Amino acid sequence: MSTRYLWIRDVDRPADLLGEDEDGRPVFSMNFEALAAAPADNWPRALVKLLEDAALATFGTNCWIGSHSSVPDGAGPFITVVATGGGPTDLYQNGAEYERLSAWIVVRAATYAAAEDRALAAWRALKAVTNATIAT
Repeated sequence: MSTRYLWIRDVDRPADLLGEDEDGRPVFSMNFEALAAAPADNWPRALVKLLEDAALATFGTNCWIGSHSSVPDGAGPFITVVATGGGPTDLYQNGAEYERLSAWIVVRAATYAAAEDRALAAWRALKAVTNATIAT
């Protein structure tokens, strides 16, 4: 399935607000929002696809979707993508519908520097996507 995204943009810069995970790994998080042609199914998978295209993640190896994903032991870096709802659908006079989407991305790694570096790289890869059709 392919979805046309008018834009994907950052809501905030990656920050270490969560401290460490249960395994003592530093954690960075960031938020994104998007406007996409309806139906915009597989929004988290689209973000993972962009991260994979940027050579920052491999789904099922160091990247997962959903708040209940189990992150394995190890140094990482590991990325989790969680859909957080979004806003109301925009309806236009020509009948077009655009869905407002949002997501939270969490990055953890063995060291502060590794977590921060991967979080910043992911943020830069995702923060300014415009007029993109993403196949998931």
